Amino acid sequence: MRAAILEQPLLDRALIGAFHGSARARVDFLWLLDLYGQGRLKLDELVSRTRPLDEINEAFDDMNTGTVARTRGVSQAVGASNHPSAARLRFRERR
Repeated sequence: MRAAILEQPLLDRALIGAFHGSARARVDFLWLLDLYGQGRLKLDELVSRTRPLDEINEAFDDMNTGTVARTRGVSQAVGASNHPSAARLRFRERR
């Protein structure tokens, strides 16, 4: 009888798929941008290195060898600053 009680929570489960994580782009993406703009969503800490787009092949080499976890590619038009808060500042200026 005891085993039946422990199995009960597992009986009412279902595995369902989701397309794009079932995100609501018009709502969720704006919410995520607001959180990032407020500094409450820490995306910059996930980036191991920043490279200009003309070094994209080197960025893939770094990824394939395991040198970095994530590389952010930036165009020269965005700016030369590699400081993590530079993108956040540009985001706030555009709003």
